[in-house]
Amino acid sequence: MWFDMLKNYIAIALRNFLKHKSYTMINIAGLAIGMACCLLIALYVQDDLSYDRYHTNADRIHRITLHGRLAGIEIHSVTSAAPMAGVLVSEFPEVEAAVRLDDTSDILVRYGDRQFNESRIFFADSTYFKIFDLALISGDPNTALSKPATVVLTEETAVKYFGQEEPLGKTVRFNDNRDYTVAGVSENVPANSHFHFDMLASFVSLERADSPIWINNSFTTYVLPADQASAEQLSAKFPDLVRKYVAPQIEQGIGSSYDEVVAAGGLYEFGLQPLTDIHLRSHLEGEYEVNGNITYVYTFSAIAVFILLLACINFINLSTARAATRAREIGVRKVLGADRGQLFRQFLSESTIMSFLGVLLAVGLVSAVLPAFNSFTEKAISLNTLFGGWAWIGVLVFALLVGLIAGLYPAIYLAAFRPTEVLKGKLSSGARSNHLRSLLVVFQFAIAIILIAGTLIVGRQVDFMRTKSLGFNKEQVVVIRRAGALGDQRGAYESQIERDPNVIAAAATRHLPGRDTDNNAFRLEGRPTSENYLLATLTVGYDFIETLGIEMDSGRPFSRDFGTDNTAYIINKAAAEKLGSTTPLTERIIEPDPNPANRNIGPIIGVVKNFHFETLQEDIKPMILRLRPDARFIMVRVMAHGMQATLNTLEETWRSMTGGQPFKYSFLDQDFDNLMRADQKLGELFSFFSMLAIAIACLGPLAQTLYYLYLRGFRPHQQVF
Repeated sequence: MWFDMLKNYIAIALRNFLKHKSYTMINIAGLAIGMACCLLIALYVQDDLSYDRYHTNADRIHRITLHGRLAGIEIHSVTSAAPMAGVLVSEFPEVEAAVRLDDTSDILVRYGDRQFNESRIFFADSTYFKIFDLALISGDPNTALSKPATVVLTEETAVKYFGQEEPLGKTVRFNDNRDYTVAGVSENVPANSHFHFDMLASFVSLERADSPIWINNSFTTYVLPADQASAEQLSAKFPDLVRKYVAPQIEQGIGSSYDEVVAAGGLYEFGLQPLTDIHLRSHLEGEYEVNGNITYVYTFSAIAVFILLLACINFINLSTARAATRAREIGVRKVLGADRGQLFRQFLSESTIMSFLGVLLAVGLVSAVLPAFNSFTEKAISLNTLFGGWAWIGVLVFALLVGLIAGLYPAIYLAAFRPTEVLKGKLSSGARSNHLRSLLVVFQFAIAIILIAGTLIVGRQVDFMRTKSLGFNKEQVVVIRRAGALGDQRGAYESQIERDPNVIAAAATRHLPGRDTDNNAFRLEGRPTSENYLLATLTVGYDFIETLGIEMDSGRPFSRDFGTDNTAYIINKAAAEKLGSTTPLTERIIEPDPNPANRNIGPIIGVVKNFHFETLQEDIKPMILRLRPDARFIMVRVMAHGMQATLNTLEETWRSMTGGQPFKYSFLDQDFDNLMRADQKLGELFSFFSMLAIAIACLGPLAQTLYYLYLRGFRPHQQVF
């Protein structure tokens, strides 16, 4: 019986839809646009929430973090020391396994006549495949990284080097000085991972793999506790670990007891960070890639709800405004015996059918815009997410809920008409309906005003990031990678390219703006060891300050005219304040070292104005610049005109001095902007969805106004309803 009743409801609903095509199309289209936005945001949020959850042990894997307060500097880092993993496994029964990772800068990799600059090579312990889920297509996961000079390639990388050849057993050469044997080929790293690699080399290949130094935090350590209780027990034991291993080396390095350091406000503690928290909740120093932000997940989810509510409100307002055209139908049906419950179910079924039609149209809209959306957000979201597993049931439930929410009040309102008054042309519920519609319109515009304010604020924030002065000039600077490939000819290379009239200046450097700096302890000569301060340390070459256009506050930059500059220092104003010096150019700096033979003492020859070496989200740190021969990059400031010809000159000179090695470069402004691109993209995405919500909020009253005009006899050239 219920099936016949349902079939009758559907038949009546379809008759009404066909009779009022324009009204039906407007309502379905309004719901579809709102639902499409909601589904698109849901896909985006689901992708962000899915990071690293493909691992079987995702809920058990943790990353070791470091929180320190030493020498006046606060440290929040993902790095840990080389001995950490071994000690955790051997001394703590709570730990099943641990793995160390170390990422690298650009490495030249050769196989036969094929050579590439690779920037996504990680070194990892042999336990990597025990902790992380990444299936090997070939090779043994238990032994692939157990021997020195072995490497695992991703499937894509294996094809790039070997084509259809069998990769196992083949050798590739790193930086022309060491051969690595291919011991495995893995699946490509999924997009929803907080770090990605193309090659995974054995950690035991590194000279620093067996380092006993605990205060040199250069690696990332991941652990696999037995369960959550074990993780909590392990975390509780970290203070004793610090006392046993770290404290003695701190005392040796700075010349003060660890208790004195703690009494002076010092802090050194390890923590456990859940793997599934990294992408959205971690913004520590040393992150491998730019992470997302849980705040945006909450914000976009709220916007999705707002958009859906606005679409439902439009449906409610238009449905109740149309009551006059259905009043006589309701009156006749009630006179013929239809009760209020039957009419309620009829009208609710109509809204539900519209919702299901709307979700079909919404899926089509999402499918059409998803490629452009992926391109803009730099994601690889698939529509299959909506229909994989049990997700399609969620889509159906979503359509049902939208239909019920949008149709509930119109069904109650229309079913409540009294037949005697309706047939006389009176609508007793009209006043209450008008009040409700007015409240809903006010609610719509309140949301619109909130979103407009949010859009303006986000827009200003994005503009601020784009236009804020950094304290140096990042425009027209070419960054050449792998400066070490030049060897002893690096100076000759700089001199050669500076002969080009389009080259303004060139400088070698170990550090680039936007990348992590080193942190080392320094103190002024004559001060006690308690006044050691950690300063962000830049290792640079001659003309670094000139190439970046950094302004001197006092003193001078490094110069080839002074043979003693290799022991001299330049500091920023923040460092002068931290060190407590009012006349820094008269001071000498001590760079402590556990080995007295390596301790350096040199004069401060210059003070530069503060500049943002890191992103704008970071405070300007006290910083020191030192002149050293080791360099990973060469920065070249060039003229804007004749750019391609200048790049050709840089490449030709490079190839002639490196024996034809590949030339890899980037532009400093693009590299630096890429660090903030995620926030800028999210800001623009917020503005887009907000403007869409505002448009939906405005379309509702517009459609309602047009319908009122239609009811009052107004007919435009083309009929609206």
